[in-house]
Parts: sequence; structure tokens; C-alpha cells
Amino acid sequence: MKRPVFHGASPARRPAVGRRLLLVRSIRALLFVLAFCAGAGTATSQAPRGTSGATGGVLGEFELAAPASTTFVLRGTLPVMPGTFPRADGKVPFSVRDANGAIVPAQVDAVTHFPNDAVDGADVVEITAIVHRPTGTTTGTRIKYQVIDTPHTPTTFSPTASVQALFTTPGSVVIRTRDVFGHTYVADLLRGNDDVRLLRSGEYREQTRFYEAMRPISSTAYGPPSGPLRRMMGVHSYVSTWAGEDLISLDLRVHNGTSGHDAADPIDDPQAKLYFDQLEIVVPQGWTLVPDVQDVGWGTPFTQGATTVYPIVKAQPGNKLNVMPVQAQFHRRLVLAKTAVAARAAEVATEQWLGFCQPGSNGSGPIWSWWNRFTARYWPQRHALPRFDFKGKTAALGKLKSEYQSELDWLIKGTSKGGYPFYSTQLGWAYPFGSKYGGMTGGSDIYLYDGVVTAWAASNDGYRHSQLSHRMYTDRQPVVIYDKNGEPTTLDDWLVQGSQFEYVNMQFYLTLLPGPDPFGFNVAPLYQVNAVASQGRAPAYEAELLSYKPIDVQHHVRWLRSPKVLVWLGNDALAKDDILMEAEILRLSYHEYPSAPNGGVIPSGMASDIHSVEVNPGVGFACGRGEAWTIDGMCAAYSISSSPAWRGRARDWFDSVAQLMRQGQSSCNGFLMRLKTSKDFAGQFFVRRATETAMLDQALVSMIETVFKGVDPMRVGTLENVLKRQFYAEISPMAWSSVLDGPVSSIAIAPLSGAPFCGSSPAWAADADKFQSWTSLAYAFELTNDPIFLQRAAEMSGASTVPNLLIAQQAMSWGNHENRAGLLALAQLLWMP
Repeated sequence: MKRPVFHGASPARRPAVGRRLLLVRSIRALLFVLAFCAGAGTATSQAPRGTSGATGGVLGEFELAAPASTTFVLRGTLPVMPGTFPRADGKVPFSVRDANGAIVPAQVDAVTHFPNDAVDGADVVEITAIVHRPTGTTTGTRIKYQVIDTPHTPTTFSPTASVQALFTTPGSVVIRTRDVFGHTYVADLLRGNDDVRLLRSGEYREQTRFYEAMRPISSTAYGPPSGPLRRMMGVHSYVSTWAGEDLISLDLRVHNGTSGHDAADPIDDPQAKLYFDQLEIVVPQGWTLVPDVQDVGWGTPFTQGATTVYPIVKAQPGNKLNVMPVQAQFHRRLVLAKTAVAARAAEVATEQWLGFCQPGSNGSGPIWSWWNRFTARYWPQRHALPRFDFKGKTAALGKLKSEYQSELDWLIKGTSKGGYPFYSTQLGWAYPFGSKYGGMTGGSDIYLYDGVVTAWAASNDGYRHSQLSHRMYTDRQPVVIYDKNGEPTTLDDWLVQGSQFEYVNMQFYLTLLPGPDPFGFNVAPLYQVNAVASQGRAPAYEAELLSYKPIDVQHHVRWLRSPKVLVWLGNDALAKDDILMEAEILRLSYHEYPSAPNGGVIPSGMASDIHSVEVNPGVGFACGRGEAWTIDGMCAAYSISSSPAWRGRARDWFDSVAQLMRQGQSSCNGFLMRLKTSKDFAGQFFVRRATETAMLDQALVSMIETVFKGVDPMRVGTLENVLKRQFYAEISPMAWSSVLDGPVSSIAIAPLSGAPFCGSSPAWAADADKFQSWTSLAYAFELTNDPIFLQRAAEMSGASTVPNLLIAQQAMSWGNHENRAGLLALAQLLWMP
């Protein structure tokens, strides 16, 4: 995509770009912006490769609030140039300058990947090193550590003897529960009898994901009338060991969503809703389990023989049981530590050792960061982030602390606050975020960007806010389906080769719809469910919990925004896997295959859209926010995955989407969206909505940046052309109101029968969209270099002239900065010294 402002020009072009930026910063009238744009409209080449070229140079800098510990394992994420990591020689590219000036060799792990991962490698990495707090520094003081370009040979990891003993002793750390008949079910959190995967490896931290279904320990025969189930919940344990630390991080995902894909093994057969008494983690005495939040559902620990038992979901009063619906899941973030280091464990549990890369200069140019246009790798859109100097770091930190404390207070108390998003009380293990309706109307949490203030302010509270949001949204997102090895079930698992074509024999939209049931949900055993009902042991909260519906596809970013923050700012493995799982659910919901052996298609699926476009090409089609957030979720997963096989399958899907957008776009008015809805103009027209168009804009930008850039020039060109036509359509007289100073929120684009409207629309809504559309104007200018988009941005912002766009944007309140971020970043690059 042509981005002379934000993305990697070749080194030979940098001086010209710099001169133009200096010119633009000096202008005070539109004429100078026009002159700038006239000379800037050439395509950028691939970003420069590798590191600085000068060994020992400063490439980045991390900032954090000083923890109480004087020595700690610093970690943070950093965007990098192509070819930086992994290196062909196998060396680790970075070190960290400690507080005393010593150069400490670092561990480097991949976070996300370039489109051409096999050649370019990771585009964001995590850097880890043991450092010291500066002498005399008090807890909470802002401290910084530089990232140095010093390639070195990696060394191996060795856990402490105490930690090693946990891993070599089977059953040392288990999770257990009991069913309605008293049968006990157990999974070993450090063994992974169903799957083991190494996620991080290096000198300072090793992380392994273990997966195991909780199996009964009873010898009683399975099944009715009163035997145990084949399994209770499935458990992923993300276990990190740390150099020199007598502690392990223990992040958990507990779920009731299995696929039944292995017909020969009943362990992955779906269960009905699961009833259990309490969920316990059993650890050796002398070890303490430290949660990131001791929520109101946390039980009182007790001693049992040579172990300590921690109820992480306590029993319900009155001999009632807890319940876990089908496809439900929840998280817990814990640290298991020797009792003597419980204070350090609390720091690890609450991410107090996490640093955040910051903007800055090394004397010869900007260091690598989210704000450097040559390393702009944040989120699937890979766009530079705005700075908030104009608000001040104190104000930013205060804002983020308030948001975090509000969530923390709710988890600790478990009582309804009577308003969004804390309507619910604590429901056993669940703290559902938001309203019960998965398609709640309004723009709350519908963000094109998130975590941008957290990143700039280097805020632990902001990061923790995203962790808690992720946890609570996940509590009300019962959509997961895992195969028996703990990997997400995939669309490809369920493809059937018919006599004439492949098809997927089910109707699926986040969850299974009525019709064929290849998973076996409809034949799950019910004898324990019936026993609970007959004994009157269902929890009081069950009906309330079941009334919370998953966030639907049209509003999917409400769930997705928080795990994306955790991945890009923290390389969080649990969040990564959640995104990969959700991507498969989205692909099962929106794919290019028939949904029946007779060729029938589900109306909400891609196959239906393809058929519509084949019958009526070039007039627009029923695409909008649902398709946009589906693309966003798939792009996030594509960023995370380094599996050639998975990327290959996903690439086929993206190719189909790109082709659909090209063929479906209106050749008359330039819009993609052609929606029939009774909510706009009493259903008299097909319409285009500005908010959903902005979401589609970002989705296509993300496809270019995440999937096709540097890999498939033809697809890049195709999508750029689609974007150009839609960008110009948005500011045309058909859609832009000079009275409202913005894109009209909804316009009629076609009659219910007949040709589309081309030059004008017979029906406009009474308002303009000034919530979602800001960043589309930035993307449009970066792609076209046409100053008309800066003019429109100035009009929307209430700026008297284009050069006052920055002033107008920075004068706005904190509200909606998540959707203005792209435009604010562009304005800062153009006009901020």
C-alpha cells in the first residue's frame, strides 16, 4: 500500500521524505499542504532490513514504573525491521543496558510476523533480560532501559531446583473438581497428557502450554445412571518458569467446548452443560498460589495431607453446584511460588515487570517504536500510533488507573453497579461484561484502535485494565470448540468432499444453528443434568448466566480489542490462542463453501455473498461491520501464526475475500456496502452506513498490511483500487455534507429494484458520522496523497485551515481517541516538531 508518510521507504528516499515533512511543519496555509502532496505521491518500497548496522547502537527503549524488587526480569515488546529476527546465524540480536550501564544479553521471542514470514521473520518481538532497579529509586518511579544492537550466541535455560522438582514429580500441581454424584475429576497442570507445546525458550524465561481434559479417577463405569462423565472441563495451562526464581506463572483457560472430531476417542465428545461443586488447585505445602485478582469467587485455602488446596471457584451455598454452559470458557492468571517469595510472585502476577517501548531518538534518527513510521507495526493495520504529550503523562496515567480500579473493584466485590458495563453480579466463576444482548446498540468498545494511551504512557494499570476486560468479556463468550489436543477445531476439519464440490455440512454462526450436527452437541449425555434438576442443585445464578449471549459478529471487536492489546504490548500466550480460536469460529461462520450437500448456503456466509455478487456484480452487496470485524479477527490471527500450513489455508480465505470485494464494489458510486434494512428510511432503499464503511476501510487496510504486502502485488493493487474508489465516494457530494461537516451517517444508494444511484442520493440521514470515520481520512490521504482528504478532516475537526487540523484534534477530549488515533497520528507527523 502506498504510504509515504508512515511506512518503510528505502534508505535512499528518506532525505526527500524528511525535507517534505520539514516543509509541511513550516506551512501555515493550505497552499503549502497542496505543494507537499503534489510531490509525495510515489509508492514506497520495502522497509530497510535488519538492525542499525552499527553494533552497540541504541535501537529501542523500555519504560515502566519501578517495582518493589531491586532485581527483576524485565520484558517488553518492540517492533522491528524485516530480517531482524530470527537471524540466519542463529544469534540473538539484542541486549539491554542495565541501570549500572552493564550490557545484559537478552532473550528474544517472536510476537507477530511479517506477511512474508519465511524471509522477513518477526515484525514485533519480545525482549527479556534480568535487570536492576536504579540505585536510590523508589517504588513507582518511572525508569527506562535501552535496547542495544549486540548480536550474541543464545544460552540455555535452567530452572531452580525447587521448580524443577515440581515438573519431575507427577501430580505435584493438579486441578480437580467433583460432579453431582461425587466423582472426582483431575488434570495435571504440569504434564499435559493430551498435548504439550513449547511457546517461549531462552536464557531467562521458558513457557510451555500443557493441555489436558479433566478425567475421572473413579473406577466406576462411565455413564448413566450415576457413573462419571468421560471428561469434565478441558484445561490449558500456560506455565512460565523464570531464571533464578522459585516461582512459576500459571495462566489457565478452563472450557466446556470439544469438537467430537476424533470419532475413535470419546475424550473429545461434547458434553452438555457441566455441573461441578468447586474448582480446586492442589499444590505442595510450602508453595503459595497468588492470583492476579482475588475475586469474590475465590474460596478459602485449606490443608489436606502434604498439600494445600486453593478453591479458585468456590462452592455454592445450600449444597448447590456451579454450572458451565456448552462452549463456555474462563481464564485465571496465577503465580505459584515458594512462600518466601510471595511478594515477588504478586509483582509477576500483576505484570509489574512489563516494560513498554517508547518514542525517542538515538542521535542519528528515531529509535524503533510504535511511533516510528518505519516500525509502525501495531495491530493488523500496522499504523503509527499517536502521542499524547498534549494531555500529559500524569493525566494519562490517572485516566488509566481510574478505568482499571473500576474493573478491579467489581471483581473484588462482585455486586452490580447498576450501569454499563457492570450490570451483573458475580455469577459463580463468571463476571460477564456488558449487557446481555450480544449485539448491544451503540459505539461502546467499538474501537479501531485500543491500548494506544497505555502504550504511550507505559501504564501497568492500562495493561491490567485490558487483562481484566479480556477476562470478563470471555466469561460471556461461550463459542469455543477445541479438538482433543487442545487446538481449535478448524473449517478444514469439517470439509466434506461431495460428488461435485466440497461443502461444510452444518449451519454455523458463532455457535451451531438448527440442522446437521457433525460435532455431536445434540447427543451429549444428559443424565447428570437431569440428576441436578431432580435434586434441586442447580445454582441460583444459572438462568442469569445463560441469558448472556456471545458478542455477535457485528460487534466482535468488543471482545477482540483486549486480547489484541495483550498480544501487541505483552506477547500474551493465552490471548494469542484466544484470537486463534476466535478466528476459526469466525471462519466457520463466514466461509466460501456450501453448507449442505445440495449446494445450499447459509445467508450470513461468504458463499451467499459470492452468489449475490456473481448474479449482480458491480452494484455493492450486503457487507458491513460483520464482514469487517471477521476480516479483522482473521488478520489478527494471521499476524500471530507462523505456521505455513495455517497461513496457507487462511490465505485461500483472504484471496476469496479480496476477489469478493473487487467484484462486489459498485462500479457506479464506489461503495461496497448495499444493505437492506428497515431501520433506515423505513426500508425503502438499499443503504450505505458511514460507520460500517469506516470499519470496512480498516479491514481492507489490514488485509494489505498483514497478508499481501511484499507477497502478492496484484492483490495489493486490487485492494488499493477498491479502497481508493470507496475513499473518494465517502467525500463525494453523494455522501459528504458541507452543512454537517462530515460523511452522512446513512444514505440511500439504490432503490429496492433498479439501477444504483450514482451521482446523488435521494435520502440522507439527518446527522453525520463523527465517531468512526476519522481514521479513514488518514488512510485515504496516505494512499492517494490527495490533500482533499486533509481538507475534509479539517472540516470534520472544526479546524479553520488544514494546518490547524492538529490543533483541533488535540483540543478534543479523551473521548473516542481510539477511533481518531490514525488521523491524530498523521496530523502529528505532518505538523508536530
